Amino acid sequence: MTKQIVLAGGCFWGLEDLFRERPGVVDTTVGYTGGEIPEPTYENHRGHAEALRIEYDPEQTSYRELLDFFFTVHDPTTVNRQGNDVGASYRSAIFYADEREMREAQEFIDLVNASGRWKDPVATTLEPLSEFYEAEEYHQDYLEKNPRGYTCHYQRFGSYLGESPKAGENRPGRVEIWPRSVFGWVSVGGLGVFVVSVAVFLVFIRLGERGGMGFFSNLKLALPALLASSGGLAGLVFGLFGIARRRETAVLVVLSVLVGFVVSYFVLGEIVTPH
Repeated sequence: MTKQIVLAGGCFWGLEDLFRERPGVVDTTVGYTGGEIPEPTYENHRGHAEALRIEYDPEQTSYRELLDFFFTVHDPTTVNRQGNDVGASYRSAIFYADEREMREAQEFIDLVNASGRWKDPVATTLEPLSEFYEAEEYHQDYLEKNPRGYTCHYQRFGSYLGESPKAGENRPGRVEIWPRSVFGWVSVGGLGVFVVSVAVFLVFIRLGERGGMGFFSNLKLALPALLASSGGLAGLVFGLFGIARRRETAVLVVLSVLVGFVVSYFVLGEIVTPH
């Protein structure tokens, strides 16, 4: 006879994708639970967490082993946030069905805190399991249907159950600031592009003034750099707040920044090259 466990740790797409292949996992279903709104939907599930219901074979895996994996594939120390997704929907939570599960979950949280692998204490909440509402069909097995879809989940460590972190994985006191997704890189890259582009913009204006050019002529020459800085700022905002949930959109932001820089390079060449 199979058993079930319900977990929440950010966007349910990535969480399901990693648990699906675990030994002993029979089936996975994404949905909403932990809120008060009846019949929640993706557009309106206030108070509910994006959650994953896992059906498993207790002869092949255990509740404790599934918790162990859960605490290696998401950041349990962030409150109402996972990666670039912000809000109560993305909280880290364990929904227990009885006192035994609640006790085991609390013991495992204590184990994670004692491991020293995170610089901040675990913020995962323990909540009694109420009704679980299955999410819309297009959310089920989302990353199987859309292999290039968004995820911020990956295995950060080895097991907490008597094993040390593997080589190349995070060590105690060393937690990655940015999720290993395109949006983290867009955030960092966007900030750099914005700073550099503003500097180039000011250089254009200064060179134009030295050449005796009028204000509007200066602005015309400096416009590509200004556009590049706007693209960089957009990348920063998109990355930080996860406005875009698809990689294709992030790629478009990056391309717009690159185009702005290429144009800026040639314009700068026209200014500084003697005629």
